[in-house]
Amino acid sequence: MARATLPQLDKEQTERIQMMADLRESISRKDNFLSIISHELRTPLNAIIQLSNALTRGSAQQCTDTRVSDSGLHLLGIINDILLVGAMRAGTMPIKHQLVHMGSVVDHVLNSLAPLAAKDVMIEKAVASKLSPFIGDRSRVIQILSNLVGNCLKFTTKG
Repeated sequence: MARATLPQLDKEQTERIQMMADLRESISRKDNFLSIISHELRTPLNAIIQLSNALTRGSAQQCTDTRVSDSGLHLLGIINDILLVGAMRAGTMPIKHQLVHMGSVVDHVLNSLAPLAAKDVMIEKAVASKLSPFIGDRSRVIQILSNLVGNCLKFTTKG
């Protein structure tokens, strides 16, 4: 059996070090991905839970519209996005180009997340009535606005 030379051992050691660095980077990316996804899932799920609790307590007047359904559909959309990770890696994730009316997006988000507001928090809606629609991916806009409003509600106790 041939003995490895010093240059061969150095090369193998360098390769092992690089593999370890790559592994650490992969683990870090996975952890970051899981952190983001858990945040994305938590917001609509909390809305569903709050609305379900309101129904259980008999506060059905809080649920006179489609809030539970909207929150469930939002959650389903996020889960579908998780399934598109392979497409993201390949750079082929579909982005829809559709007419987006910001007023309906804001309505959707506020209806879904209003139950998360603390008792001393008032949500005010202010969307310009003459705001023109734009071309974009409605589900991505909802996702972004849901994150922003969800964080506001999470960290605001009064106001």
